[in-house]
Formats: sequence, structure tokens, C-alpha cells
Amino acid sequence: MAWLRDHPDSKLLITGHTDLIGTHGYNMQLGFERAQAVTGLVLKLGIEKDRIITESKGETLPAAGYISEENRAKNRRTEIPIKLP
Repeated sequence: MAWLRDHPDSKLLITGHTDLIGTHGYNMQLGFERAQAVTGLVLKLGIEKDRIITESKGETLPAAGYISEENRAKNRRTEIPIKLP
């Protein structure tokens, strides 16, 4: 977070992901709720809200296959790449 404070023109893209279980609509909402939870933590660390973009990809971009519970767990995640100016 210190790096973000030192680079005020940078932005965070917080993206929530889910596994394949559930409907697309449910997964999109769940992914958004995951991203919002992380956004809340980032705001508490002092990063301004206008520097944060929150989105959901639901089940559409899996990090791993869906065969095993272990892989499904890997798909339930939040990613936070930093967008440089």
C-alpha cells in the first residue's frame, strides 16, 4: 500500500471471481460482493475511492479447471492488478 500512496496517479482494478456452481447471475453478484469486500479493506488502508474500480467476472475467467474441489477453490478469488497511469 505504501507504493500506492507514493504513486497517486495509479489505480486499482479489484475483480471478484467465482467457481462454476450456481447461475451466471448469482456468480456475477457473488463475484461483485467479493470485490466489494476487498475494496472496503483497501479503503480502510487509506486509498481513495476514486482510485478503485470494482468489478465481477463471476465464473467466466477460471484460474483452474472445474474437475476437483481444489481447482474450484482456486477459482473463488479476488484479483487486484495495479493500473499504472
